[in-house]
Amino acid sequence: AAAAAAAAAKLAKARLVLLCASIFFLALLARARRRIAVAKAAAAAVTRAKQAREAAALTRMAGASVGLLRRARARIAERKAEAIARAAAEIERRRVEAATLAAELAARDARELAERIEAAARQRIEAAERKAIAQKHLALIVTVAKWQLELLRA
Repeated sequence: AAAAAAAAAKLAKARLVLLCASIFFLALLARARRRIAVAKAAAAAVTRAKQAREAAALTRMAGASVGLLRRARARIAERKAEAIARAAAEIERRRVEAATLAAELAARDARELAERIEAAARQRIEAAERKAIAQKHLALIVTVAKWQLELLRA
């Protein structure tokens, strides 16, 4: 009975040691998984930001300090915001350029139309002047012919 009790105590002790060891290894595994997840998140953020120079440093920082990782993420977010602001400014600049170009084209078209209208009006005026001159010549010719007729009759 004493041997059975000693064997049961050893078995209970072995179970306790096994339980403690499994808890310890599960905690290590969870910690390693968390560190791997943090490192992967940091590496993905750095890759998206195309900052290969900082990738190794951020991966080391992820394991060492969450604070450093937060600052690195803040820098990445800041750079992303700056890039977005630069892109927005470039889009606005191009929009203004396009509007200016459209206004210049419209002004040029209006100028060309005005020049064409002016040229057509000038041609009509010149044609009317030529017609008036021709009519004056015709009237003069008729007057001279009348005088010649009168001179012949006399």
